[in-house]
Amino acid sequence: MKIGNKYKLDKIASNDHVRPAMNHIFIDGNTAVATNGSALAIVPVVIEEGDIGGMLSKDSFIAARKLAKNNDLQIKLNEAEKLIDGTQRPRLELSYPDYKAIIPNYSDEETRKIQFNAKYLFELSQALGSDLITLEIPLSSKKAMLVYNLSLTNEKQVFGLIMPVYPRS
Repeated sequence: MKIGNKYKLDKIASNDHVRPAMNHIFIDGNTAVATNGSALAIVPVVIEEGDIGGMLSKDSFIAARKLAKNNDLQIKLNEAEKLIDGTQRPRLELSYPDYKAIIPNYSDEETRKIQFNAKYLFELSQALGSDLITLEIPLSSKKAMLVYNLSLTNEKQVFGLIMPVYPRS
């Protein structure tokens, strides 16, 4: 299996000892899935001959990225997880949550695509003193989005703005 080095699924895979399957990456067809229970990432992978989908340990994923340097990660997934340096780990026998059940289907609804720089949003949340923020997105205009820190309910002047980038049609 090959996966682009830019994908850092280990960053979103959970560390929850109560739900151990979510601590790893799930290979489902030509996609890799990772979740922490609050966020979900799905990215493309290239399945090679002999690869078998299923669980991929976070440790193997991290080790493969270190070995790959700036190239695509390569892991052989059959009875074991085999890295390009010959390191092998046994495959995990865990049941991954039904992630497809929570993916929204907007086919019957009108939507509007709005893009913004995630780095700026992260920096803004830090500036507002909270990891939990609320976005207020105007649907009828291309104005800035209001970002609130709702944990500071008595400080109504704690807010920020982030400028959206609207994709070209």
